[in-house]
Amino acid sequence: MDNDSKKILFLLYEGIGSTIFNSQVAEHGATLNKLNINIDILAINTWKNQRNESKLNFNKLKKQNTDLNIILLNGVNIFYPIINLYNIYVLSKYLFVHRNNYHLIHARGDYSAYVSLILKPLHKIPVIWDCRGDSIDELSNSLLKKGILYKALGFVFFKNSIRLWLKINTRFADKIIFVSDALKSIYSKNITTSNISIIPCPVTETKFYFSRHLRATTRKYLGIYKYETVYIYSGSMISYQYIDGLVLLCSSLLQVEHNIVIILTTDDQLAKIIFSHFSANNKLIIMRSDFNQTVNYYNAADFGILLREKRRLNYVASPTKFGEYCLSGLPVIMNDTVNQAKNIANKLGNYISAKDIQTNKFTNSKRVEIAQDSKSFFARSVLNDYYVKLYNNS
Repeated sequence: MDNDSKKILFLLYEGIGSTIFNSQVAEHGATLNKLNINIDILAINTWKNQRNESKLNFNKLKKQNTDLNIILLNGVNIFYPIINLYNIYVLSKYLFVHRNNYHLIHARGDYSAYVSLILKPLHKIPVIWDCRGDSIDELSNSLLKKGILYKALGFVFFKNSIRLWLKINTRFADKIIFVSDALKSIYSKNITTSNISIIPCPVTETKFYFSRHLRATTRKYLGIYKYETVYIYSGSMISYQYIDGLVLLCSSLLQVEHNIVIILTTDDQLAKIIFSHFSANNKLIIMRSDFNQTVNYYNAADFGILLREKRRLNYVASPTKFGEYCLSGLPVIMNDTVNQAKNIANKLGNYISAKDIQTNKFTNSKRVEIAQDSKSFFARSVLNDYYVKLYNNS
C-alpha cells in the first residue's frame, strides 16, 4: 500500500451525539481531509438508549458531509463485566477486514485507546491515546447521585476498570494528546512515550467569530436595545456544569435593570424546569439553537458565562465553549475552576471574575481584537498543524 492510500482510523466509543460529535469529531475529520489527511471515523455506540439518536445523527451527518466517511456500529456498555468483551470483538472484526487500510489509530478517550492497545499485537497499528479528561473524577462525580448498590459497583469495579485502562494507555500508547497541561500533569509520572502533544479543544473560526453586522441584526431580531446588557450561558444542564451556581448567578444578574440572560442549550425543556421560578421574568430567554446559528447569539451577547464545580475533572478540562466565546470576542465570567481557561483569559484580557463582575461592555474594536488574538489558542486552522505533524510522523 503506497503512502497516498493510507488512512487514519479515528475511533470513539461514544456513538454519535448532536453537539460534541459535530464540533470535535465531524469537524476534525472534514477539515483534516481537506489537508490531504485521509480519515475514517468509526463510532461505536455503547448506550442502548442512545442508539436511535446516534442513527438519526448519523443519517443527518451523511447528508451534510458527503465526503466524510463515518462508520456507525453498536457495542455494549463499557462497564458491563464479561459482556463488554463484545466491544473488543466489534473492533477486532472491523480491523481484521480493514487492517491494511490504516497506518494509525487515533483513539478518542481512555476506553478507545485501551481497546486499541490490547488488540495491537493483532493489528500492529500505532495508536494515539487522545486523553480528553480525568475519567476517574468524572466517574466519581457521576456516582454522587446514584443509589448505594450502583455506588458500590462504581467504587469497587468501575474505578478499577478505568485504572486498568489508564495503566495500559500510559505504558503502551505510541503517542498521546492531552487537552491541557494540567491534565498531562496527572499522568506524567507513568507515561513511557516522549511523543506527547498538548492540544486544546479546537474551534472552527469560520463558524465562531465577531461581526458588528451580525451583532446588530441578531439583537434587533431578539428585540434587545443598545442600552441592555446581555449575558449568555451556552451548554448543557449536566450537573458538572455547576447549574446550581448558574441559577444563583442568573438570580443576581436579573435583579439589575436592563440586564438580560440567554440560556442556550439543547436541554431546553429541562432548563425551563430548572429556571421555572424565573418564568414570569421576560429578561430570561431559554432557547435551543442549531449549532451553525450559535455564533449569532454569541455576537448579540455582551458577556459569556463559564462556571464549573470545584473538582479536578474541571480543573484539567479544555471547554469547547470557552474557545467559542473567545473567538466571538466575548469577555467571560468564570469562577476560576478551569485552569486553562483562566490562564488564557488573563493573557487575552477577557477574564471576568464571578466574584466581582465588571459590567463595562467591550467595544466592537476590543471584541475584534480578542477574537483575533484567540485564534493562536483555539482556531482549528492553527491547531490542525499539530495534528498534521502528529499523523505524518508515524
